[in-house]
Order: sequence, then structure tokens, then C-alpha cells
Amino acid sequence: MKRVTAFGLGLLLLCLSGCANAGTVYSNYRELEEMELILSLGFDSVRNGVRLSVSGSSSGAESSEESSGSKFTRLTTAGTSITSAMETIQDFATKEELFYAHTQYVILGESYAKTNLAMILDYLQGTTGVRTSVPMFVVHGDTAEHLVTSTGERGSDITTTLNSTILDSRRRGDGYPFSCSEVIAAQNEHGAALMMALKVVPTQSVEPSAQEDAVSPLPDGYAIVRDDTIIDFIPQADARGVNLLIGEPGLGGVTVTDPKAGTVTVNMTSCTVKLEPVWGADGSVTGLSGKIRAQVYLKEVEHPSALDKTAG
Repeated sequence: MKRVTAFGLGLLLLCLSGCANAGTVYSNYRELEEMELILSLGFDSVRNGVRLSVSGSSSGAESSEESSGSKFTRLTTAGTSITSAMETIQDFATKEELFYAHTQYVILGESYAKTNLAMILDYLQGTTGVRTSVPMFVVHGDTAEHLVTSTGERGSDITTTLNSTILDSRRRGDGYPFSCSEVIAAQNEHGAALMMALKVVPTQSVEPSAQEDAVSPLPDGYAIVRDDTIIDFIPQADARGVNLLIGEPGLGGVTVTDPKAGTVTVNMTSCTVKLEPVWGADGSVTGLSGKIRAQVYLKEVEHPSALDKTAG
């Protein structure tokens, strides 16, 4: 019995050692200190290829950036394909491996988005390195490289800045970051989709102490996508209507005029929207009729007593 037990244990140890060498879940193990976490990817058009711009940080740098004084990684290079650009950029990395699975944002320059959107969507669906659930943006009138390499200073980069930009935009209700998978699904289901647009502005315009070449991303409406092609843009002035239609009005104030109470500012807390087609005499669709039901609370009233009298 002892011999049988010993023989069984020997076989078990042999199998375990063989698996460790042949490819268990630990065979590709890397120490976190050896990895550079890429958090934002930028794509631009170049002659005969694509320019890839990345921004990332070493493990733990997101929380200790300011205290350690270390800098975020910003790299950019061109290649004949996305894969070749990634291989080239790896050669210049200070870490053993650039790790893309934690990517938070995909940013497309306008020129690239207008000519290669189908290719990048296909790539993101096929690769295992980047999740399709990450938000996708188009830089209106500029390049992704400019935004990725020039945004952020004193412990911030394009990723941390976009985190704040998106949060503020969703609170106001004038921007929603549609993901890669949402762009794909909306086209399949509805025939068209939206991508949140960004514009590049000098940081000094709002922060005089910023570096002269530093820039910041601001919401700039949406790009309209059909057949994997950008066909037009919705300006920022009309962007809030998009949030209303998807039921996310945000908490920004809406100012209206009451005949007696004067200027009244309200905040919308929730809303529901029902859209119905408007049919023409020939049976064609001539427009859309929208019914919006919103819950609001008063934030500011010019003449409160007058509003009380008309509330009934």
C-alpha cells in the first residue's frame, strides 16, 4: 500500500512539474514591476501606415505619481500596421512588456477616423489585447498624437485628464462616452452610431501657470457614424439633446423664462423619452415627434413669490 501511495505521489509531482514547463496559467507570469500599463491609445493617419501614440504608467504609479515624482510614459511611433507600430514602440519601452489589457480610452485623430474607422473597429473586435468596452473618441480638427503626448503635467496625463473631463461632462449632461462595442452595436441595430468628439485647447487658456505647449481635451459634440464612416458632426451646442434621448440628462442647470417668475433655473434628475415617426401623406417619414417627461427641482428663481402664485 505504501508503494502504491508513493508511486501515485511521484506521478502527481511529475505531472505538476511538466505542466509548469509546458504552459499552465502561470507560464506567462510577469512581475508587475516589469510591466508598463498602457491606459490610452491614440491612432492617426500617416503615409503608408498608422501612427500609434500611447500613454501609460508603471504598476502603482496612478496612485503614487505625485509623491514619487515619476513621470507617465508617453510614446509615439509609426508603422505599416497597428501590430508593427506596437512592436516598434515596445523596442523603446523602459519596461520588459507594454501591457494593453488595462487600456481605458481609444482616441482617433479626425483624419484617421474618417478613413480608417472600419479597420480600427475590426482590429478591436479581433484582438485580445484591448477590450471593446473602452470608450472611443474622435479628436475634431486635430490629431490623437497631439492630445496624447501634450496633455497633462504635474502628475497627470491624457488618461487622468479624460477621467475628469468625462465625469464633468456627464454631470452636466452634454456628453456621453460611447464605447467601441456600442458604436458597433448601434450601427448593426439602428444603422448609425455616435462617437463623442473632443477638441484640443491650450491649457494656459484656463490655467495661466501651465506649460506653454500643454493642451487639454474638451467635449466637442459627437461624430455621426454610418457604415463605419463619419458622415457629420453634432456641435457641442446641441450635444445635450443626445443625453436626454438616452435618458441621462445630467445635473447641469437648465434656464427657462416664466412670464411672472422671470428667470428660472432647474436641474433635471431623470427623464424618459418616447419618439414616434411623423408620417407624410405619401407614407414617408417626414420627422420625429418626441415626448419628454422629466423630473426637476428648482435651483434658482428670480421672483420666488410670483412662481408660488402660478404653481397651481
